[in-house]
Amino acid sequence: DNVAQADTTDVDTLKKAVETQLKQKGIDVGAFVVDGQRSYFKACTREEALKAKKTKKGSTMYVIPDPDAKKAFRLMKAVKDEGMPTYK
Repeated sequence: DNVAQADTTDVDTLKKAVETQLKQKGIDVGAFVVDGQRSYFKACTREEALKAKKTKKGSTMYVIPDPDAKKAFRLMKAVKDEGMPTYK
């Protein structure tokens, strides 16, 4: 489901737009597709984007990174005599 489009094909600019402009507007983008002249932002989850991918000549799909990929590397440290750490 296309929620936005852009007239640029610069991937770095598009990634920044996903993280800032679209997120501020409340649009949850799971992937974007770049063809020869334009880019299309898709409203979906990462899993939905990977299941729905289709081959199209001249187009490239970029999917948001897996948020759980680095979950095993998250650490919390407790400070002696300060209690348990909390999530914020």
